[in-house]
Amino acid sequence: MASKEAYQQKLEAQIKEWDVKLEQLRAKAQMASAELRIQYENELEDLARRRKSMQKMFEEIGHHSEAAWQDVKDGAEKARLEMARAMDKFSNFFK
Repeated sequence: MASKEAYQQKLEAQIKEWDVKLEQLRAKAQMASAELRIQYENELEDLARRRKSMQKMFEEIGHHSEAAWQDVKDGAEKARLEMARAMDKFSNFFK
């Protein structure tokens, strides 16, 4: 079982990686046609909301004791996996 600190570091690194990826995707979306750009911007807004939610979960984990953080971790891990799938799905639009 991963320690709270190790999980926080993993989640923080993942959030930073998503920030970079979101910026790259925004740049690619700007080069799309007007019709596609609207669709891409809607997708990017959804990803940004998910990313913000992940940041809140990251902060919430920090407020829990070592013993109690596991309850929060389960929800955070589920959200992390959903975010990763959404990022991959959207990234595939540009391949």
